[in-house]
Amino acid sequence: MLLIYQLFCDITEKYIGDIRWQKTYSEFMGKKWLINRGERDSYYIRDCLPAIISRRDFVAVQELRERNTRHAKKTYPTIFRGKTKCTCGRSCYYVKGIFPTWKCTGKYDTVKPCNNPVFYDSSYHYAWKRLCFKLRRFADEIILPCIVQCELLEDGIISDEVCELREREEELLNRRYALYSLCSYGCLTEEKLAGAEVPVSAELEFIKKRLERLENENGKTSVRLGMLYSVITKEIKDDTADRILVNAVSDGITIEFELLGGLKLRESL
Repeated sequence: MLLIYQLFCDITEKYIGDIRWQKTYSEFMGKKWLINRGERDSYYIRDCLPAIISRRDFVAVQELRERNTRHAKKTYPTIFRGKTKCTCGRSCYYVKGIFPTWKCTGKYDTVKPCNNPVFYDSSYHYAWKRLCFKLRRFADEIILPCIVQCELLEDGIISDEVCELREREEELLNRRYALYSLCSYGCLTEEKLAGAEVPVSAELEFIKKRLERLENENGKTSVRLGMLYSVITKEIKDDTADRILVNAVSDGITIEFELLGGLKLRESL
């Protein structure tokens, strides 16, 4: 029975003529090979080898293995996966174990290794909970003034830029009208008119797109801060990090959380 199970485990995609490249990887000039769990790109190529078994039998074997495999329950969710970075500029990855940790991907880089220490996942969670508690307790003193200031700044900055763009748009339209008038009176040939009109039309198109972008972006920061206030003043749940945390940057000793609206706050680990 053990031999049959071992044969099932040895059946990979190569048996049906496929191949997956870069299942493992190593850091530059590194000796230790790691299983690629999404840290690097992998490539799957179909029908590049002679098939030994049919795809139907392959799928049946995988279903049989899945049905007889005991799945371990997740006891410690990693809600920060994909959002954790190191101060060196590289990302951090979650390391399972009795005491789970977070480690910089450049830790074993032989060219420019990262010297920041690893930090425990439990410390990470405690720092996040402390931050959420402080924000929830002092939301009116921290977040509401930021919302008011952002609304005032957005209105002032965008209004000034819109006025400048409108004035420039009017100048360009007058210039285009003058060119057409000169052409109609015979003072300007159609070839010269076309050449002179190209930069005017290009700048008008740029102004049009910029005005549309300003209209779409108007109030976005204050809206995001309002969403942050709405979420943080309610009960803190497991999905709170997914909803309000943009990313977190750590040097192994402290960690800086960037929240919705660009609000950045630091906690010790």
